Amino acid sequence: MSEEYKDAITKSITSALIDKSVPSDSSVKPRIVFNDINSGSIVLSTIHKELDNCSSFSFTIAFITRGGIASIHNKLKELEEKGVCGRIITTDFQVFNDPKAFEQLLKYKNLSVRVYSGNLHIKGYIFHYENGLNTILIGSSNLTQDALKKNLEWNLRITSLDNGDLLSETIDEYERIWNKSEELTPEWIEKYNVRFGEFRLERIRNNDGYNDLPIIKPFAMQQEAVDALCEMRNKGEKKAIIISATGIGKTYISAFFTREVNPKTMLFLVHREKILNDAISSYKNVLGKRNYGKFMGASKWKGDYLFASIQTMYNHLDEFDPHQFELIVCDEAHHIASGDKKVRQYKKILNYFKPKFMMGMTATPERNDCGDVYAEFDNNIAYEVRLNRALEEDLVCPFHYFGISDLTVNGVSVDEKSDFRFLASDERVKHLVKAINEFPYSGRRIKGLIFCSRVNEGEELSKKLNEKGLRTVFLEGGNKCPEEYRQECIDKLESDDTDDVFDFIITRDIFNEGVDIPSVNMVIMMRPTKSAVVFIQQLGRGLRKKENKEFLTVIDFIGNYSNNYMIPIALFGDNGANKDRVRREIFTGTKLIPGASTVDFDKISKERLFSSINSMKINVVKELGDKYKDLQIKLKRDPGLLDMYRDGCIDPRPFSEGHLNTVLSIPGKYKNSPWNLNTFRRIIGLPYEKYNDDEDRALFFLTNYLSRGIRPYEPVILKSVMEKGTVFIAEIEEKLKESFGIKADQYAIESACNLLSGGFVGGQELKKFTFRNFVLKDEKTIRIDPKFQSLITNDKLNWMVQDVCDCCLEIFKKEYLKRYDGKLCLFSQYSRRDLCVAYNYYTNCEGTINGYQINRKDPNNMVCPIFVTYKKKENIRAEINYADQFIDNETLSWVTQHGRKLGNNEVVTILNADKNGMKIPLFVQRNDYEDK
Repeated sequence: MSEEYKDAITKSITSALIDKSVPSDSSVKPRIVFNDINSGSIVLSTIHKELDNCSSFSFTIAFITRGGIASIHNKLKELEEKGVCGRIITTDFQVFNDPKAFEQLLKYKNLSVRVYSGNLHIKGYIFHYENGLNTILIGSSNLTQDALKKNLEWNLRITSLDNGDLLSETIDEYERIWNKSEELTPEWIEKYNVRFGEFRLERIRNNDGYNDLPIIKPFAMQQEAVDALCEMRNKGEKKAIIISATGIGKTYISAFFTREVNPKTMLFLVHREKILNDAISSYKNVLGKRNYGKFMGASKWKGDYLFASIQTMYNHLDEFDPHQFELIVCDEAHHIASGDKKVRQYKKILNYFKPKFMMGMTATPERNDCGDVYAEFDNNIAYEVRLNRALEEDLVCPFHYFGISDLTVNGVSVDEKSDFRFLASDERVKHLVKAINEFPYSGRRIKGLIFCSRVNEGEELSKKLNEKGLRTVFLEGGNKCPEEYRQECIDKLESDDTDDVFDFIITRDIFNEGVDIPSVNMVIMMRPTKSAVVFIQQLGRGLRKKENKEFLTVIDFIGNYSNNYMIPIALFGDNGANKDRVRREIFTGTKLIPGASTVDFDKISKERLFSSINSMKINVVKELGDKYKDLQIKLKRDPGLLDMYRDGCIDPRPFSEGHLNTVLSIPGKYKNSPWNLNTFRRIIGLPYEKYNDDEDRALFFLTNYLSRGIRPYEPVILKSVMEKGTVFIAEIEEKLKESFGIKADQYAIESACNLLSGGFVGGQELKKFTFRNFVLKDEKTIRIDPKFQSLITNDKLNWMVQDVCDCCLEIFKKEYLKRYDGKLCLFSQYSRRDLCVAYNYYTNCEGTINGYQINRKDPNNMVCPIFVTYKKKENIRAEINYADQFIDNETLSWVTQHGRKLGNNEVVTILNADKNGMKIPLFVQRNDYEDK
């Protein structure tokens, strides 16, 4: 096998070190490996890929943290199951490595670990393969979560055959160090633990006297929020709300704003005593000495800066003057519109007082059936920062998310309808304990939260976990769990004592919000994810930063839940309307999540997620409608498709015909309506334009054919003729060159005009697109069709058409232009209809393009697109069950249609593609469940 790679490696070295124009196999080419999430490059992805395929591995790494181990935990377990073994050399140099990290390494049965005592500073990874290849990755990256994902790191990746001299030298040096190193054992760790404790104390002593509290200054994002609030106040607005992910310091933002405004009196409203006490502490840190008051339960002393619970203030309103407070700050402001009993209390308080300015704070403003929190603050969103931005800015604790399969008990998989006897069975508890013991965590001991589905499930889980030696308590809402007892349990969870403590608090939803437990280092989800909002709330319980807390471990037990597709949507802040992107998030999640965090799913969980995605339907009225209305509030105007795309709240591409039946759940009476922005507004209950049939159908056609954004020709032509009436083709060519750097293709311009004049549409589409004539073309000019010109005298329609064009151009610029070859963009997603447009087919042939089709319309761009469904249906007919398969990551073995022989005309044409200049683009979908 190694003989096959000699030529490939020789060419790759020539390309990498001598002449980059020489074609080479990227899989063996020497390259630099670094972290840049924007370009999709992270060191961890390279290590994951190598571990996936290697037959053994040898690492020499100076510094190892539990966060680094967590980043490759699932890969190590998979290798353990496959019997693939590895060796690791690390060090006790500078007593940096945590004994807990060493203990974690001993848990992997397939790992041999040795410790070099002395000044070892190497960061090297060697991967061996059965085919005679070896990969060396050597550079700056230790096995830490920051080095693998976030830090500026350089590592050189080199591929070598077994007989390579560089590989031999590297392995010889590895063996020399291995033989001089001591085996890692529990006894060695016990001795090292003493040294580690002594060094830790020494570091603390050395820091004494140097930790005086500095003047607290806001982070950059906190300052942005304060500035935005001040700007609204200066404009004369009376109310505003900030939306902030858990952990970035909403309370501190309000304190910084209060310091900036410097009111004589201020009221801070909150619904829990723990939050109230923390808020007073935060304000004292920022504002220093003031006349503070506390108004909650039995603690009722008034002050200029009063911190009050909603219930106590509600019961004592008549003790205050309506104009008593210049500034009011409402914490957890979404409760104003939540539908629970706090609504009546909150609203009565806010209607009673007349402050100069009122500020709201929430992490979860999303709409519900009970009310609209934005309206309570005059639709003034001062500032918004969600989880991904907080991770980017390093404002919250990194997390390592592990999606693992929930248990199958007696052949029955756990789902949302499971009988209680499955939810708290001995087998499921054993499965839970195994996961708790297996996954790495940060800190000296576990301090965790477990979210479950039902009260009886939580009670039984707590009982059985306690029987197995864990210390747990179950808490539920209402009178059964008074505030004092709840706080007592939280204190026991956070305590660093060794005796009277809890390892886990098990709960059914009561810790979704309104509680700050910074010490939480493990969150376990044993319930279906039915809401992205609740998922982020529960994840957020562990995202608060704390000294010596390196990361949060998240273990999500994924059963056969119908709403599993909500998990990637929640994790990545996705708008959820593009199935392929949601699938990609599952495959490459770690690459997409900012900062040092990672996302990993085991094999069974992936299958369950994909099954859920295949059947998912996005509720147009509820899910997309609410997002659109929220964007409307933010912009203070009606959003267009371009606004949706730029904001990221809704992907406009599902508005194209191809996605309707596979993604969007539309009320029955609108199923056959022409689908466009105007129709969408009508469906979700907003004012819409009463267009005549031609106006509606014109917008319908353009939305369907242009909103995918695959090329700029159509929107550039349409915008030009709408502006001038008649344009020279040379003007279009100049615009394309000036705006996109594209040398205009005369066949593409002709093709675009053909599409915009109705020639492209045929067959069944003629019935749908009854209006399809927008331009007229002659030899030198393109002019607007008179009938279309009469339509766009309607200003609202004119705006919507311009919006479709602008959205198309924005998508093209952002997603296609960089790798655009004049027709397609490598690694992008296309439908068969897209292909017909991109390759200038004169008519839409999507219905007749099956596995492949040669197109000879453009003599300068003859093309034969090949379409492969990689995983065929099990019951597919034998004659069309083509054995298409990837030989390696650069080569596909492909089979023609049934019955073709080597002398067949089309086969000869394909075989001679290099000579006749024909392009053969390859399109692959994983299975028949994927979109068109």
